[in-house]
Amino acid sequence: MALTELTIRIVLVFLPGIISKLIIEALTVHSEKRHFYFIVYSFILGNLCYANYFFILKAINWIPNVSIDTKLYYLSSLLEKNQTVQISEIIFASLLAIAWGIFFSNAINKKYLYRVMQRLTITTKFAEADVWSYLFNSQNEEMGWVRFRDPKTNLCYEGWVEAFSDKHQELELFIRDVTIYKNDTGEELYKSGGVYISRNANEVSIEFFALDNTSSQQ
Repeated sequence: MALTELTIRIVLVFLPGIISKLIIEALTVHSEKRHFYFIVYSFILGNLCYANYFFILKAINWIPNVSIDTKLYYLSSLLEKNQTVQISEIIFASLLAIAWGIFFSNAINKKYLYRVMQRLTITTKFAEADVWSYLFNSQNEEMGWVRFRDPKTNLCYEGWVEAFSDKHQELELFIRDVTIYKNDTGEELYKSGGVYISRNANEVSIEFFALDNTSSQQ
């Protein structure tokens, strides 16, 4: 498919939003979304970067004896064929896009929005894509100690999780300070400094034995 002039203009103009979105995609764990959402988020992030750039220009004009053009040309370069694309505008907005991408990635990973909304009792939802991510991304250190029971091999691995896959459908764990038992008898077989495990999610069970028991009655 041949690239038209309009297509090239669109890609250039919304390059800041694309950069910011790609950074967020790379630095956060999230469920797969359709390409439509990538386009929408890139559009929103791009406009945010240009708006940020506009206010920076306005702030510079507040400096005594300084006067610079504060007009933004990114939309008119799309709507008006004779308007040239301002490369300097795109470059500065792209630099801001890197900062915004890192900022939003940190906010997503620290779950700031969900924490505030939960504190205000507006929602009980958690930020992770599934329960697997919720469990292993927990800040509770006791959640890291697990018993990984594999009935198929009749083995039980007990240790702490150092690394895990992003999604439970592709179940992978790297467990450290591992004690291996027979699953049916509990007989200790041997110890290992680390064990990598890869299984189908429906073939195993995982126990968080270090967690204290809780009671629903207050």
